[in-house]
Amino acid sequence: MDESIIHFMRTEKPLPDLGLILLSMVFLALSLVGCTNAADDMAAPTDKPIPLTAYQSATPTPLLAEDNAIVGTATPAPTATATPFLYAIESGDTLLEVAHRYSITLEQLLAANPGIDPSFLIVGTEIIIPTGDSVLSGYPSPTPISFDVGQPQCYPAADGGLWCLVVARNSQAQALENLSAAITLYATNGEKIAQQLAISALNILQPGQQITLATFFATTIPAGVTAQAELRSALPVDAASQRYIDIQIQTNIITIDNTQAHIQGIIRVPGGEAAPEANRIWLLANAYDADGNPVGVRKWEVNASTAPGTELPFEIIVYSLQHAISEVQILGEARPAEK
Repeated sequence: MDESIIHFMRTEKPLPDLGLILLSMVFLALSLVGCTNAADDMAAPTDKPIPLTAYQSATPTPLLAEDNAIVGTATPAPTATATPFLYAIESGDTLLEVAHRYSITLEQLLAANPGIDPSFLIVGTEIIIPTGDSVLSGYPSPTPISFDVGQPQCYPAADGGLWCLVVARNSQAQALENLSAAITLYATNGEKIAQQLAISALNILQPGQQITLATFFATTIPAGVTAQAELRSALPVDAASQRYIDIQIQTNIITIDNTQAHIQGIIRVPGGEAAPEANRIWLLANAYDADGNPVGVRKWEVNASTAPGTELPFEIIVYSLQHAISEVQILGEARPAEK
């Protein structure tokens, strides 16, 4: 800031008005204060969000890989407003993923977008994300296709939260996608304590297959609660759909040591002249105890272009939340690259 120099000149005129001099000095003082505040503002650091760890599982090693955790609690989302906003579909999106991203259920998302075909999402299509009071705005809820849901198995975490897992089985003659079930917790007196959506880590479930849906209740849950599961969403996959690649999974080694299982194998991406390139491959290890109850899940993924005819080795370690592991099943899913 340029310094101001005030010269007092001797003249034959009367002395300058004292009020004018005082006013000039006040103006100079205010200017200096303004410069100081501006410098302080420039020096102040900019606040940035700090990522937080949501929870810690009950086992020494997390139930899921840190970068692939299946979490049924709310996913951080843009600040909710009182009215819906629009979201543009991106490559690889599914409606279930979008719904979970914005902390709403799949049926709420479908209710707000009755004209959209979940099996044929076009990149760039804008859909309504209901928020606040608009989540349930009077749209009719779609009727999901039936699938078999087992009895939820819940396991306490070290921080007082609760993991709840439930097995979903596809008894239909066609593949299903976007599977979800509501897990409701009841106190010993029958009072409803909490309810959350349990989702699948894979989008598609082939006929005759079963998969574990999971959710985590982050709040403290009292002892002695009972859990019930209720079907919420499942959509048919058109047999002619080209949104999935039929990969082959070969399991070579499964080593089970009480509460952990080590799996190694090979993934084969179909080859051929017209075979598509895969841009995303997911595997899910589902662990069960001797009674067939789900005790753990672990996701493995490749988010890179994979040429047709490629063989990829994989290695997964899945941990149990409580009981000894008796059996492990591996499911897979692959998506073609955008043309």
